[in-house]
Amino acid sequence: MIFDEMAEGYDRWYETPVGAAVDRMEKRAFLKVLEPKLGERLLEVGSGTAHWSVWFRSLGLRVTGLEIAPKMVAVAQNKIGGSTLNEGTLFLRGDACKLPFRDGSFDIATAVTALEFIPEMLMAFDEMWRCTRAGGRMVVGVLNRRSFFARQRRREAKTGKTVFSEAHFFERRELKELLGRYGNARVVTSTYLHPSALGVKFGTVFEVLGKIFFRRGGAFLVGRVDKEGIDSGEQRNGGMGRQGKNGC
Repeated sequence: MIFDEMAEGYDRWYETPVGAAVDRMEKRAFLKVLEPKLGERLLEVGSGTAHWSVWFRSLGLRVTGLEIAPKMVAVAQNKIGGSTLNEGTLFLRGDACKLPFRDGSFDIATAVTALEFIPEMLMAFDEMWRCTRAGGRMVVGVLNRRSFFARQRRREAKTGKTVFSEAHFFERRELKELLGRYGNARVVTSTYLHPSALGVKFGTVFEVLGKIFFRRGGAFLVGRVDKEGIDSGEQRNGGMGRQGKNGC
């Protein structure tokens, strides 16, 4: 499993100038769409090393992270263990296509740059939706096929096996149609900077000009669909249901 092979060093990219700049822009965009409320229960599918989980917890959300790669889960648990974020955070190993939770267990179901690597992506969407309570929302962040970053990653994948060799990069319209199966969906685009030192230096300029002249070319797409209806007491109790198996 390729993600197990890179688990220990996975977060190092965020320590680079490009990685740090991308992280700031992605989280800024995600926050605007997420609209979190203190104490809400959030499920993160494909939580990896807990990079995003830590951020979600810092927003005052109660986080459950689900990840199929065991070494990624171990890194996440070590990162959180003993910290002030430990309370209200849980990490489990499981399958995105067979989530081990009852219907309506979460206020928010999310996945950030995880759906690209799930072969049975539609099943994962359906399962996330099932676990979202009535009145809750599903919010996902994915990589845009039309961006500078996607082109670079596809070129690298052609020269040798990388984590992106079999990744599915999304189109903006595609993501909106996928989420639109569940309700009225909206998608925003962000992170227009070029993946270079020059791109980091002039990141703000890239972001402003990108939104004007290259609106569909941002590296990060954030989509949201709200689940209509009134929540029931039974749904709000949440809890564990059937256990998923490895792989979709």
